[in-house]
Amino acid sequence: MGATGPPPSSPTLDSYGRVDNHGTAVDPETYDYRRAARDAIHFPALLDRFWQNTRRCVGWEVQYFGTIEPQKRGARHFHAALRGTIPRTELRAI
Repeated sequence: MGATGPPPSSPTLDSYGRVDNHGTAVDPETYDYRRAARDAIHFPALLDRFWQNTRRCVGWEVQYFGTIEPQKRGARHFHAALRGTIPRTELRAI
């Protein structure tokens, strides 16, 4: 038996608001479109800063493969595989 009604909404960052399974704001009046847009614009610089800080922390040129996954709500999500070993305590410090 299938469920009836609209699909449940999925959470996003607290500052954005909730979106449905299609990436549409559940409550457009309270969804923080400005912050979502600002995060999307600054994402490349934040990611670059992350890699700079990683290289500084470990003291060697970090090699990685990564991909950016755009989500339905417009936010970016990053996946990376690193070459070598970096202790978790150092990654958390970054």
